[in-house]
Amino acid sequence: MDDIELPIPDSLFRLKVEAEQIKMNSLPVICDHPEWHSHLRILGESITLIRRIAFERRHKNENELILRAIGARLYNNFSVSWNLILSGFHQISIMPLRDMLECSFLLLKFAFDSEAIPRWKYATTKEQKKEFRPLTIRNFLKKSGEITPEEKDNMDSLYHIFCELGAHPTYKGINKMLGRETKSKRSIYLGPFLDSEKLGISLTRLTFTVSLTVRSLVTAFGLENLRGDLHLSCIKFFADSDLWIESAYKPNPNKNK
Repeated sequence: MDDIELPIPDSLFRLKVEAEQIKMNSLPVICDHPEWHSHLRILGESITLIRRIAFERRHKNENELILRAIGARLYNNFSVSWNLILSGFHQISIMPLRDMLECSFLLLKFAFDSEAIPRWKYATTKEQKKEFRPLTIRNFLKKSGEITPEEKDNMDSLYHIFCELGAHPTYKGINKMLGRETKSKRSIYLGPFLDSEKLGISLTRLTFTVSLTVRSLVTAFGLENLRGDLHLSCIKFFADSDLWIESAYKPNPNKNK
């Protein structure tokens, strides 16, 4: 196998090597910041719960199968964003987070409107745009009476940040690719790079987003339907993530550098 030469141009192979090197260098930086260790604990609990709910637990009906599939999408988005952050692609790591947020909103709609899943499955393109586009779902959730004013604010602010900084080619988003120098001396970040401040912000952003999506996934299934040790693990996660939000996120919730 070692004798096989793959037809990969040097320029493409170099991208792989650069990302792997940044990933190796990112881990010690994280270890050197004790204030980020609680982020890792929440992230670890989150990905474990998503896997247990979406993969290990068997579905009881067709609706639960759909919820499991969305859970698998959350798992994949989480994995991609986590690896992009470690590899030094901080801006592009936001794109899977926006998808996670949209999945989170959809899960809550399914939780609060029990007949929405079959409508969503069989909706025409026109019906999808009318009822299930992200803005329509957010407006539905705001009027549902099921979420708090703080959750409403987070819903809009996070989605706006993710669109502006990661998903759309706005000046604010592109500006994040420029170095810290001023005026003509500013450089451009090309490819992966290691920046401890951006690393911390990206970890915080990922941890907060995934904590929201896990709650939405559990809400869609119904906590009462997740039995035994899984039920207890969900309750523990709610308590742990609440504590993390109070101690690590709320002190500076609008930081989006």
